[in-house]
Amino acid sequence: MSFLYTSHFMTLDGVVTDPDVWHPRFVSDESMNRLLEEMDATSTTLMGRTTYIEFASFWPTQGDDYPIARATNAISKHVVSRTLTDTDATWGDTTVLRGDPVEETAALKKEQDVIGVHGSSTLTRSLLDAGLVDEVRITLDPAIVGSGERLFTDGVAAADLELIDATTYPLGVVQLTYRPAL
Repeated sequence: MSFLYTSHFMTLDGVVTDPDVWHPRFVSDESMNRLLEEMDATSTTLMGRTTYIEFASFWPTQGDDYPIARATNAISKHVVSRTLTDTDATWGDTTVLRGDPVEETAALKKEQDVIGVHGSSTLTRSLLDAGLVDEVRITLDPAIVGSGERLFTDGVAAADLELIDATTYPLGVVQLTYRPAL
């Protein structure tokens, strides 16, 4: 049975953009180990073009002695994009999905065991609206940045979620895991 989760770093004011600016100061060994366990249990990652371009320019430049870089570089990747070419998709094991994001994801769920959507807020909103998300995972950092893209914007379909886990890490970080309420 396939399983799709979304995973986002988020500030207290709901911002998910530019986590490389505000998230690193809140990383602890415990939260890093949780992220590594998440990656180890994931068959493939799914992302939009913008996230792919950002990740592909960063993660391959990180050393293999950095465990999260090793895991991120090794996992297979699927990118939903109508404009990214195969020539652009040179980061490891990458497959470009050129069709409708919802249809492509539904098809991918039939092929993969565990799919992780890391970042990719636009894709996350589309998949939530389509009912394809099995879990929403938010790493909530104790920071307010004031501006930036929010994960849940005006126009997102209303949805009830059930909290299935809340873990507090050092430095005030809270890992929240939700699933769609039945």
